Amino acid sequence: MQERAKELRKQGILSEVVFWKTFKDKKKLGWDIDRQVIIGNFIVDFFIPELGLVFEIDGSSHNDKQEYDQERDAFLSSLQLKVVRISGKDVLGNIGGVWSFVTRSIKERVEELSPPRPSGTPQEGNKCEMQDSELGPIPKGWRVVTFEDELEAERGLSYKGRGLATSDAVPMHNLNSVYEGGGYKFEGIKYYSGEYKEKHIVQPGDLIIANTEQGHKYLLIGYPAIVPYVFGDVGIYSHHIYRLRPKPHSYLTSDFLYQLLLRLEIRKQVVGFANGTTVNMLKIEGLQKPKFVLPPRYLVSKFSDLAASIRLRQEENIKQSTTLSAVRDALLPKLMSGEIGV
Repeated sequence: MQERAKELRKQGILSEVVFWKTFKDKKKLGWDIDRQVIIGNFIVDFFIPELGLVFEIDGSSHNDKQEYDQERDAFLSSLQLKVVRISGKDVLGNIGGVWSFVTRSIKERVEELSPPRPSGTPQEGNKCEMQDSELGPIPKGWRVVTFEDELEAERGLSYKGRGLATSDAVPMHNLNSVYEGGGYKFEGIKYYSGEYKEKHIVQPGDLIIANTEQGHKYLLIGYPAIVPYVFGDVGIYSHHIYRLRPKPHSYLTSDFLYQLLLRLEIRKQVVGFANGTTVNMLKIEGLQKPKFVLPPRYLVSKFSDLAASIRLRQEENIKQSTTLSAVRDALLPKLMSGEIGV
């Protein structure tokens, strides 16, 4: 499927190329838009992940594909994604009108995803209408999903000891990078100079989960951490770690998932897939089969914005603390020896 998406990008259908060049600039549009995105078993022309908004350019590439388009639209609709169709002729002959139409569609989508305003008295506005689900009563508009519906789990690099290096190599996040009980352990970082594949790469903001633990106390296994920015834009992760990323259609975030994995009812499902005698190992199914209740997009977004700002502030505090500690360690011997005075 990924090769097919790459092939479609290379084909360069004129109307899609014009659309892409017009709307790819986030500074102009105000939103990130992706091209030829894989969602499930389908490929969509253009996608704004934050809004769950799909743009399809109808033209020669869609001829004789009505049944395929209908099947795909039904699938996208089941994921609460919105599909907007645009004529390829309009893109080529009236790009100004298309710009107005796209920006209006974005505005309408933002309004659709905005939380409803309570009506009536304050007490009535605070009421939450519930609905039945397989996990029990949940707020109306929420839904039950599995991890594999929304997320992709990948195991890290099985590395060789001779590839371990000093800090001038690639940062490698490993089992010692996750605290017992969750959270990133900065002093646990290793560096690696050997070979690795693209699937072993992590970036700042990625979620990693410990998949191994000596013994069966469940102090570490299944606990999450978020890769910090302090180690640069690119790193890798070891085979004792899973990387968990939202699928292209999903509006989930690392900060939301981090808190989700700490919830007792979710954690019980996850570690239920761990086994082993001396060493406890978490099967990848532990990050695929568990079920949880998915809130609406606007709630996940609002929560994630707040959680991310707190996390980034904590990272900055740790960075400043490390710098101050280094300055202290450099100056203290000189103060003690009298080399410098106060």
